[in-house]
Amino acid sequence: MVRKGNEEKRKEQIISQKNEQIRKISQKIEKTSLELKKAKTGNNKNDAQPKKGKIGKRSGKIKKWKAIIEIPVLPEIPSDDPNFNDARDIFFYDIPKYWSEEEIRTNLMKIGKVVRIQTRGQFKYKTVKVKLVLNKNFEKTFKEGHFGICISKHFIRWYDAKIDLKGRQERDRWQAVRDLTNKEMDEIKTGSIYDFTKQLQQTSRSTFIKIIKITKNWKVIGYFKNQKEMEEVVHTRRYKLGMASQEQENNI
Repeated sequence: MVRKGNEEKRKEQIISQKNEQIRKISQKIEKTSLELKKAKTGNNKNDAQPKKGKIGKRSGKIKKWKAIIEIPVLPEIPSDDPNFNDARDIFFYDIPKYWSEEEIRTNLMKIGKVVRIQTRGQFKYKTVKVKLVLNKNFEKTFKEGHFGICISKHFIRWYDAKIDLKGRQERDRWQAVRDLTNKEMDEIKTGSIYDFTKQLQQTSRSTFIKIIKITKNWKVIGYFKNQKEMEEVVHTRRYKLGMASQEQENNI
């Protein structure tokens, strides 16, 4: 009887020890599970925030900056040609967005021998960077510091590509803006922006003239080489001092 009682006590102790071990193991598993859950939740939050910010920045850039496109060009001048050293890198602004790659290539070949063309679309225009050897007349115009040229009845600004964005903005800082009269707007509608701008450019002392369309009121922007030339025109005409806003530039 005594022996049987001792065996039962030993069995109870063994069962109790196993239950205690099971309880401790369960606690460890539960604790580990909670820690893993917290760590996973924390990582998801950390991962989500940068990705969200990154996507936001990326989407913003896509809206503001479009990809640079290389337009295929059969170089009109080989790299071993002595004249190749005269090739310039030039930025062209105000190129119509509806110009196709072929139209851009064909129109730029009118002013020189093209080596390379890169383009980026904006809102209503394209910015184009070109490496080319300018024809004699256009080379002379470029060296004289003219702010732009006319290609296929479109007035286009150009800049030496050695000048960065800040430098290009610095060159264009002397601007005067005025509203077009109803008569002038009717003249453009019945004729063309080219004819109106050409006539205005011939009678104006500004270096470059640009017409922009903003809602019902159309405006003309005059670009000047310095403050003195700008102020002389402002005092004699209905121009206002100051640069056109980016919104105005984009809605031309």
